[in-house]
Amino acid sequence: MNNKFLIVLFLMLNIAFSQTSTPDTSQMSISERTRIIDIPYPLLFGFPVFSFGIIQNSGKNELQFGAYFYGEEKENYNEFGGWSTYRIYKNGDGKGTFYGIGLGASFNVWDYEGQSEPVTAILLLPHAYIGYRWVWDNGFTIAPFIGPSWEIGKVEASDGTIKEWSDGSKSDGGFEPALGISLAYMF
Repeated sequence: MNNKFLIVLFLMLNIAFSQTSTPDTSQMSISERTRIIDIPYPLLFGFPVFSFGIIQNSGKNELQFGAYFYGEEKENYNEFGGWSTYRIYKNGDGKGTFYGIGLGASFNVWDYEGQSEPVTAILLLPHAYIGYRWVWDNGFTIAPFIGPSWEIGKVEASDGTIKEWSDGSKSDGGFEPALGISLAYMF
C-alpha cells in the first residue's frame, strides 16, 4: 500500500479512541459488550483485513466473520478471502481462554507468465485453535492464538507449476500453522 500517511493516521485514531472511555462503554460490564471489531493492523504490512464478531450467551460464545485482500504486484498475484469462526470462552465474559474452530475460503488469481490466461483457484482453510483474550475497561482487546490449519486446494498453472512464496513454501495444500494475534475493540 503506497499511502502510508492514511495508515499512520488510521492507527493514531485507533490508539487515541481506544484510550478514552465513552459513557456508553465505561458503564457497561464486559458481559454487556456484545460486538467486536478488529483493528486492521495488517495495513502496516500492505494488506487490508476486517473482521466483526458477535458475543452471545453472557460472553461464552463468539461468532466472527472476516475478510481480507492480499496482492503481490511483482508476482502478479491477488488473493481475496474470508472466514467465519466460532469461539467458546472457558469462563465467559468474552475474555480469558478460548477454543475455536472455523472455515476460511480464498479466491486466488495468479497471472503466471507462461499462461495465456491467469490461473485461478479457490482454496478452503478449515482451522482450529486455542488462545487467550485480555480485555481492558475501555474495550480494547488483545487475543493471541495458535493451532492447526489445513489448506484444501492449490494454486497450480496448467504446466504443473505451483505458486511459490518468497520463503520457499508453495501453495499446494496441506498442513499450515494458524498463529496470530487479534487487536480489537469490544463494544
